[in-house]
Amino acid sequence: MIAPKRILVCPLDWGLGHATRCIPLINSFLSRGDEVIIGSCGLSGYLLKEEFPDLQHIHIPSFSMRYSAGNSQIFAILRALPSIILFSFREHSILKSIVKQYKITDVVSDNRFGMWCKDAKCTYITHQLLVRMPQKFRWLEPIASRLHCSIINHYDSCWIPDNEIIRESLSGELSHICSLPKNAKFIGPLSRISKEGAFIESDVLVILSGIEPHRSILENKILERYSKYQGKVILVEGLPMQNRVVRELHNIKIYPSLNSDVLSEYIRGAKHIICRSGYTSIMDMYAVGKLDIVEWIPTPGQPEQEYLALWLNVKKTL
Repeated sequence: MIAPKRILVCPLDWGLGHATRCIPLINSFLSRGDEVIIGSCGLSGYLLKEEFPDLQHIHIPSFSMRYSAGNSQIFAILRALPSIILFSFREHSILKSIVKQYKITDVVSDNRFGMWCKDAKCTYITHQLLVRMPQKFRWLEPIASRLHCSIINHYDSCWIPDNEIIRESLSGELSHICSLPKNAKFIGPLSRISKEGAFIESDVLVILSGIEPHRSILENKILERYSKYQGKVILVEGLPMQNRVVRELHNIKIYPSLNSDVLSEYIRGAKHIICRSGYTSIMDMYAVGKLDIVEWIPTPGQPEQEYLALWLNVKKTL
């Protein structure tokens, strides 16, 4: 009989996507009898505490990234790069102490660069082997991708949440154009959303997410767009730390956040969905078979999301 593992799951706290796609993994670990400890912070940590109130949660700080309000983020990212690298060394030091203190056997890191150590089996999750850059800085892609690959090589394994066959891929070039690191494998898309079950009908479902200030900017645009709309509009703000007070503005019902089960019901019953073209959102819509009714809005200045929206439109055309 295989002894149960003690697994530390630690997602990056940039938006909610890294945390939400860890939910099916955590459920899988628990179903096979493993013990799971969650290491997180910020909105991601709050969301995971709501999903798994009975699990042990450890506060592990994540680098705080704030984008500019403009449409280009490359200079904000380049300015932050030295701090991101230094923070990964801090993460590495924190992890070594946690592994020793809690007797961790396995670590699952969703895009946290420094969450590896020699005293546990460490797995890195990413769909972005190719680090997409803005058009003017496309020449930096090979350098950034090699740097990312060197980070991945510190880990025992790398899980790519996508289909291995390119024509069935959700991430396209991001996970298929580069040579796979030797420790990498495709594990299929991950989603907390289930296809079967009850549904709540709506004409428009808006699911907000991502880093400020663009989350709030998009929310204000959506509220203005549908202020005189006669149909039923549901808006999920993606703010799990806010009061659970449901507001109504004109015909728009506004939820700060929804747990996985209720969100699944709204997605299954929606006639039209608006959300960012973040990869976790794409996997969620794929899981429910709703890709064709989604209006994808990339976060300004995020070439990855711009590419994913384009890739999905190409797949729809084909």
